[in-house]
Amino acid sequence: MKHRVFVDAIGNKHAQAVDPRIVSLVPSITELLFDLGLEASVVGRTAFCIHPNDAVENIEIIGGTKQVNKGKLRAVGATHAIVNIDENPKRWVHDGRKNH
Repeated sequence: MKHRVFVDAIGNKHAQAVDPRIVSLVPSITELLFDLGLEASVVGRTAFCIHPNDAVENIEIIGGTKQVNKGKLRAVGATHAIVNIDENPKRWVHDGRKNH
């Protein structure tokens, strides 16, 4: 099976993950991940990611949209952090990339 390469909004290339471990830092995208059937891959969320209610209650809270606990982020072993330019500080996104 050929692995796909994806390009994100700022032009970075990402290889398709075999076993993704996703942290969502955007409430609306957390909900979308569940709608797409990716709930088994979601390992972290913000305190504001509250939907779907019953499904997210057992997922690790790693902070908020503006303040993320980097120790918790590392502890969940995330392979992907879903961010949004309107929700998350650009500085944090760049710092997060350097640490992974």
